[in-house]
Amino acid sequence: MAKKYLIIQTAFIGDVILATPIVESLKKEQSDILIDVLVKKENSSVLYGNRNINEVFTLDKSKKLNSIFSLIRAFRKKRYDCIINLHRFASSDIRFESVRVLQNDMMIAKCLTHSINRFLRGKEVK
Repeated sequence: MAKKYLIIQTAFIGDVILATPIVESLKKEQSDILIDVLVKKENSSVLYGNRNINEVFTLDKSKKLNSIFSLIRAFRKKRYDCIINLHRFASSDIRFESVRVLQNDMMIAKCLTHSINRFLRGKEVK
C-alpha cells in the first residue's frame, strides 16, 4: 500500500512555487507514494496539473473556521503517514495539531528531518 504524505504550505505564491522541488524529490525517492498538498485558495492554480501531486487541498482564509474543520475531516479520512509543514509560522502547526493525532504514533519530526535533509543535502540524518 502506498504511503500518503501531506505537504502544508499556506504562505505566499512564491513559497508554494519553491516547495515544488520537494514534491518532485520525494516522488523520485519513492515513486509509489501519494502526495497531497495544502495551500491557500488563491495559490492553488500553480499546482494543478502537477503529475507528482495526487490532490490539492485549499484553505480559504475568508472562511477560516469552516475551511479548517472541513480540511480536518478530509485529512482524517486520508490517514496520512507523514505531514510535512513547510509554513514557517507556529500558528499553522497549532491549527493542524488535531491532524497529527492521525499519525499512528509516527514521529513527525523524524519524517520531516528525513525528507528535508534528503532533499537539501542528499543524505539522511539519524
